[in-house]
Amino acid sequence: VFPSFLFLFLGALSTSIVPAYYSKCISCVSTLSTSRSQLFRALFGLGISSTLAALFTGLRGSLFWIAGSRVNYNVRVKLHRSLLLQEAAFFDGNETGYLLSRLNNDVNKIGNVVSYHVNVILRQFAQFIFGSVYLVGISPGLSAWAFAGIAIVAWMSQVYGDFGRDLAEKVQNTFADATAVAETSFSMSETIRAFDGAEFESSKFEGAQSKALDLEEVQAWAYGSHKFLSDTLQSALQVGLLLACWRVGIKGGLPASQLTTFMFYTNFVLESSNEVGDQWAKIQQAVGASSSVFDLIKRIPAIRDPSTIDSKQQQKPPVVKKTTATATAIVANNEVVAKVAATANGNNGKVANGVDNNKK
Repeated sequence: VFPSFLFLFLGALSTSIVPAYYSKCISCVSTLSTSRSQLFRALFGLGISSTLAALFTGLRGSLFWIAGSRVNYNVRVKLHRSLLLQEAAFFDGNETGYLLSRLNNDVNKIGNVVSYHVNVILRQFAQFIFGSVYLVGISPGLSAWAFAGIAIVAWMSQVYGDFGRDLAEKVQNTFADATAVAETSFSMSETIRAFDGAEFESSKFEGAQSKALDLEEVQAWAYGSHKFLSDTLQSALQVGLLLACWRVGIKGGLPASQLTTFMFYTNFVLESSNEVGDQWAKIQQAVGASSSVFDLIKRIPAIRDPSTIDSKQQQKPPVVKKTTATATAIVANNEVVAKVAATANGNNGKVANGVDNNKK
C-alpha cells in the first residue's frame, strides 16, 4: 500500500512540474531573446520531469492493479464463505444464478474501483493540489475565480454521483435476476425441451435483459448530460480567465511569461478537477452496484450450526449391533439412528423411522 501511494505522490508531483517547464520553453521560442543555454535548460527540465512522471505513473498503475486483484480475491473468498454458512431456507429464496452473479460480476466492480477509479481520482486530486499551489503563487486574485468555477463543477459531480449510484444498484440487481433465469433454464434444459418450453424461458430472459437495457440507456443519457454541462462550464471558465489575464496584462499587473504560465496551470487544474468529479461519480456507481455483496458478507444466518461438537465422538463410524435375535440397531455417536427387523414375509425392513432418541 505504501509504495503505491508513494509513487502516486511522486508521479503527480512530476506531472505538475511539466507545465512550468513547458511554459518556459514556449517563452524561449516565442520571444527569441533568450540564450541557447536558457533554452537547453528549459528543454532539459521538461524532458527529465516528463520521464520521471512516466516512470512513476507506470509503477503506480502496476501496484494499484495488484491491489485491486487482491481486493477481488479477499472479497470473493469472504463472500463464498458467508454464503456457505447460510441456512437452507436462504438458498430457497435466492437462486444459484443470482448468487453467482454477485460472486463474479459485482465483486469485479469492487476490484475495478481500487485498481482504476481510486487510482485515478487520487492522482488527479494530487495534481489539482500541486497545480493550485502554482496558481495561487502567480496570482491569488485570478485563482479565486478559477476555484469558484471548480466548486460549481464539483457540486454537479456530486449530484450526478448520487443519481448514478442508485441507478447502478438497480441495473446490477436486474442483471443478477437475468443470470438466475439463465442458470435455471440451462440446468433444466432437457426438461424444458421435452415440454417445448424454450420459447417461454427465452421470453423470460429477454424480459429481464430488456429492463436492464432501459436502465442502462438512462445511465447513458445521464452521463452525457453531466459531461456536456461540466465541459461547457469548464470552457466558459477558461474563456473568462483568458479575458481576465488579458486585462491584467494590459494594465501591467503581470508579465507575459507569468500570464502564459498561469493559463497553462489553469487548464491543468481544470482538467484535474473535472477528472476528479468524473471518477467520483463512477465510484458512486460502483458502490451502488456492489452494495449487495457487502450485505451478503455481513448477513447472519437465521439458523446456526452447533458451535461445539466432540471431535472424538464425531469421528466414530456407525456401528451395527444386534439387539434381539430378529432385530438389528445402527448406532452412531451413542445414539440409535435406525432399527432393522424381519417383516412378516421374511424380508428385512426398517422399523424405526428417523432418529431414535434413546441412548444406548
